[in-house]
Amino acid sequence: MMKIAIDAGHGPNTAGKRCPDDSMREFAFNAAVAYYVREDLVKYSGVSVLFTHAADGSRDVPLSERVRAANGWSADIFVSIHANAAGNGWSDASGIETFASVNASAASVKLAEAVQRRLIEETGRRDRGVKRSDFYVIKNTAMPAILVEAGFMTNRTEAELLKSDGYRRKVATAIVGAIVRLYGLKPKEEPKVIEEPEKAGRLEATVKVNGTALAEKGYVEKGVTYVPVRAVAEALGAKVKWDGAAKTVEITR
Repeated sequence: MMKIAIDAGHGPNTAGKRCPDDSMREFAFNAAVAYYVREDLVKYSGVSVLFTHAADGSRDVPLSERVRAANGWSADIFVSIHANAAGNGWSDASGIETFASVNASAASVKLAEAVQRRLIEETGRRDRGVKRSDFYVIKNTAMPAILVEAGFMTNRTEAELLKSDGYRRKVATAIVGAIVRLYGLKPKEEPKVIEEPEKAGRLEATVKVNGTALAEKGYVEKGVTYVPVRAVAEALGAKVKWDGAAKTVEITR
């Protein structure tokens, strides 16, 4: 199992974290990219994703709380997603940069380099390189940790990109692609279609009870999931009784 902590920086009402004309709050970009990253990562086998921010934007989670969440979960890597700014008004500063902490581990630097390289390939934006800074969330996390600045909210051209769904998806694709390649993640196997005539159109499904896969499979047919009742019930310590006359299954514990 690879445990990946994804952190969308700030909150929707964090002071100053927005375009100069308030046409976009930084959290809107950060949270959207985080969502797309998780959406893609869970397609890989053995991957679990934790958000350290409040995905619904209800609050700006304190930095110490974000760090505690990642450390307490024993995440394998930590990625903090941000949009950059230069000054208080519009400026010419542009491009993408990725940070590791000043005393970052070799693994952190390797992750930062992989993500930065892929971000430039995907977006075509100016490469500002991998940099070092002791941002709280990457200095105090116990695992390889990086902070991505995916473009400047204070640059008129990049602000429009940061607002667009297409650019957000590109940034997410780059982050996921770098992680997949660096850690050798493998896509989950697609469910096998059961070929017997009476089961045509069914998709085989593995059934797990308390994390353990049952020997007997379930299946999905026409959008409905069917599971082996007796096997599930007995795995949960229940008794199953079948009344053939009444066509009734009775489960008791």
